[in-house]
Amino acid sequence: MPEPGVPRHSSVRRWHVDGQPALEQVMHHRPGQEWAPHWHDEWSIGAVLAGSCRFSLGGHRHTASAGDLLAIAPGAVHTCGLDAGDGGDTRVVMVYAALPWLAALGVPMPRGSARVQVPALAADAQALRDSAGASTWLRRAAATLADGAALLPAGAEPAGRAARQVLAALQRAAVGDGTVAIDALARDCALSREHFHRIATRWLGLSPGDYVRAARMARARRLLLDGWPIADAAQACGFADQAHLTRWFSRHFGYTPGALAQAARPDPRSRVPQATAH
Repeated sequence: MPEPGVPRHSSVRRWHVDGQPALEQVMHHRPGQEWAPHWHDEWSIGAVLAGSCRFSLGGHRHTASAGDLLAIAPGAVHTCGLDAGDGGDTRVVMVYAALPWLAALGVPMPRGSARVQVPALAADAQALRDSAGASTWLRRAAATLADGAALLPAGAEPAGRAARQVLAALQRAAVGDGTVAIDALARDCALSREHFHRIATRWLGLSPGDYVRAARMARARRLLLDGWPIADAAQACGFADQAHLTRWFSRHFGYTPGALAQAARPDPRSRVPQATAH
């Protein structure tokens, strides 16, 4: 049975080191929770503590079980779904590490997305309480994952002029407010809409429209971390209003924009991690 008192939702906390954002920890507890295609600008290092995690990465499907460590590379498009274990419990911990902070600290990261079964180290992720403990665990997990099984096969990177054109067009479109005409993008690449769609799906694992929506979510998340009001971030990213952004944001990341904005504010009184939930 699930532990008494364990919340059945996601919670998010961020640690600031010397006043700068460094690490973010998200705890997921709800069986059946699903995430739409998205990506993170940071390295994602996680552990499955109970139940299992179904996910796709670059169009390839995987399942992580209790005791697994996971590494998802920055910018890797993925989806996710949580299933309960035999006891009805689901617990997944993800730690997101900012690239400038990792570089300054010299933390060696895996070459790419990876998975490895290390139950003891995975279990330690549940006890992270401060930036020092999280940093130590992340170093150990990253070093272990460097020897783990790669989640993408060799040759999974885009090849060929047409593939590079399609991905570049989508990346440019994703910078705007989300008002994108896929037909126009295909014409710019001198491709039919169907060929454009096939190439995008082959290399991204999702349709052009889903990719642009995921890009809007990633941009909204960056704006919120930069201190933008939720309503302003919604308008800048092409959403009808704050409620519209909140619905999609929760579907992509598992927590609300308000929870992230609250966790992103450093506590001037201490460096104790702040936690919020939705």
